[in-house]
Amino acid sequence: MNELVAALVGFFVGLFLGGFYFGGLLWTVNKGLRGKRKVLLFISSYVVRMVCVGVGFYMVGGSSWLNFVTSLVGFLIARSIVIHFGHKVRYESGT
Repeated sequence: MNELVAALVGFFVGLFLGGFYFGGLLWTVNKGLRGKRKVLLFISSYVVRMVCVGVGFYMVGGSSWLNFVTSLVGFLIARSIVIHFGHKVRYESGT
C-alpha cells in the first residue's frame, strides 16, 4: 500500500514538474518574441527550468525507480496537456 501511495505522489509531482517546465517554456516563447533581451530571457529561463525539474526528479525518484518512472509519466502527460491548451495561444511578433 505504501508503494502505491508513493507512486501516486510521484505521478502528481511529475504532473506539476511537467506543467512548470512546459508552461514556463510557453511563457518564455511568448515573452521572448516581444522582449528586448531575448537571449538573456531564453538562457535564464532554460537554466531555472532545468534546475527545478532536475532537483524535483532527484527528490522524487532518488529512493525508488518506480517513483522515478511514475513521475516521468506524469511529466510527459503534463507535456501533452500544455501542448493541447497552449496550442490556442497566438504568437504575435513585435516587429
